Amino acid sequence: MRGHVKELDRLAELLGDDHDLGLLRHELTHDSTPMAVDLDAVVNLIDHRRMELQTEATHIGERVYAETRRHSGAECATWKAGRALARAPHEQHPAKLPAAAR
Repeated sequence: MRGHVKELDRLAELLGDDHDLGLLRHELTHDSTPMAVDLDAVVNLIDHRRMELQTEATHIGERVYAETRRHSGAECATWKAGRALARAPHEQHPAKLPAAAR
């Protein structure tokens, strides 16, 4: 794992940024106070950036955890479940989510 420290730091940064944008999006879309900006445009930009962050995080995570998968089925199952949960907001058919996590 020592060789992956830089990648893990980047992964933590990406996930933190994604989380922060998720909170911002929630605040903007659940606040009833009228704003003088086009919220749809702002929300679309947030969604776009979050998708970029999640894609990069997924690539880094797959590289870092590729070695781990060989050693432990539990980590692999956890990774797959996490990826399925990350995709959940974008799924057309949420009923298929449990199968995707296997």
